Amino acid sequence: MSGSLRCNSSATPGGTAPGESDSRSVLDAFFLGKAVAEALTERIESTVGDFLSTVGRLQAEQQTQEEVLERAKRAKEKAAHEAMEGVIPTAPSPTEERPQ
Repeated sequence: MSGSLRCNSSATPGGTAPGESDSRSVLDAFFLGKAVAEALTERIESTVGDFLSTVGRLQAEQQTQEEVLERAKRAKEKAAHEAMEGVIPTAPSPTEERPQ
């Protein structure tokens, strides 16, 4: 945040009593500080919320990638297992010459 903040209270008709100006300045400063703190709190809450949302999204993406890789690994292992089981000597085809 750059720049300076300044709050000017409206003067009461007929001027102010001695010491009233100081009280009003303190009161103005209090409410200005309160407003700045509320705005800053809202900004922080929003930023933290955005950050947590991003972390959750990244975790979900990572979990999905891990699930896809695990499925691919299982499919590969299953195919290899089926290929090994499928390697059984087969009978010669009718076009092949048989020993007599």
